[in-house]
Amino acid sequence: MYYKLDPEVPGGIGELSELDTGVAPLVVRRLHYEFDSWFGDCLGQSSPIYILAKYAAVDLERHGFSGFNLREVLVTRSEVWEQLDLKITLPQFVWLDVVGVGGQHDIGRVDKAGLVVSSTVLDVLKSHRLDHCKIVEFPG
Repeated sequence: MYYKLDPEVPGGIGELSELDTGVAPLVVRRLHYEFDSWFGDCLGQSSPIYILAKYAAVDLERHGFSGFNLREVLVTRSEVWEQLDLKITLPQFVWLDVVGVGGQHDIGRVDKAGLVVSSTVLDVLKSHRLDHCKIVEFPG
């Protein structure tokens, strides 16, 4: 069974990212993610990219799931974060570079940016907190 995920959006693609906007979908060569807030979920997004807390990424790798690469991400806090004076310690994050096909790989894309995961991947993500993510069954 597969599920389509719509994770929280705790920030956005930062100005230090290297993007190729001349193609569709957007190609990201280097990712800078700027947090405005964070509610504690291990998975976040800013379409079309996904970020993942490193502790959850290690677990995904340990299970040997297919359809993704883990890449480095530069993480910063925005002016909004500073204005809100958030006293939250962010964990380390990595870029979840999704290369699989939704419904065929453990982690994959559909609809250019939609994220689809297998039930076993979903169980792993939920074990690391996924409280602010919309989850619907993917008919595949």
